Amino acid sequence: MHVMMKVERKSGRLDPRLDDMPLIPESVGWIWKGFWKLHQTRGGGFGPQPLQYSNIQAFCDLFSIEDKQLFTFYITELDLVYMNFVSKAKE
Repeated sequence: MHVMMKVERKSGRLDPRLDDMPLIPESVGWIWKGFWKLHQTRGGGFGPQPLQYSNIQAFCDLFSIEDKQLFTFYITELDLVYMNFVSKAKE
C-alpha cells in the first residue's frame, strides 16, 4: 500500500496528491495487490532492484495463482513502470 494511503487511513485526511491517482478496477485489484506484496521482496543496494522471476513464480505457487504466465506478464510490466519512475526521480 502506498505510504500516502496509509497516512490517510490513520489520519482520516486524504493527501491532495492522491486526487489524480487512477482507480484500480476490482477485476485486476489482485494483480495490483500482488505487485505491492512482491515489492516488499525487492532487493536493495544503491537503489531498488527489479523483481526476480523466481520470487514471482514462488508467489504464484504460494497463492495458487492459476494463470502464472498472465500474472507474471502484468507484474513485470508494472515493475518496469516502477523502475522507470524511480530512475527518473533520482535525476
